[in-house]
Amino acid sequence: MLLRLVPSKGDGQTYRVMISAGSFQAIPATVTFVAGPRWEQYTFTFEQFGLSKVECLDVRFVAFAAGPKPGSFAFNIDHVALFS
Repeated sequence: MLLRLVPSKGDGQTYRVMISAGSFQAIPATVTFVAGPRWEQYTFTFEQFGLSKVECLDVRFVAFAAGPKPGSFAFNIDHVALFS
């Protein structure tokens, strides 16, 4: 399973993408990444989130967060896609 941000760009800071899947997961699984200033495709496998046995239909939500550094940020996403 894959989560793709196609395309995305940021300000060179660290961001988090979080996935909650199924009724068994109270705390979302999180992966951090750095979004650079150019439009790029970012791809994350469900295994990176520790969700190797989860199907796309099990995903409850996908969320994005800046930080942990406080202050302003710039992060743009054209679209998000889930692939099995």
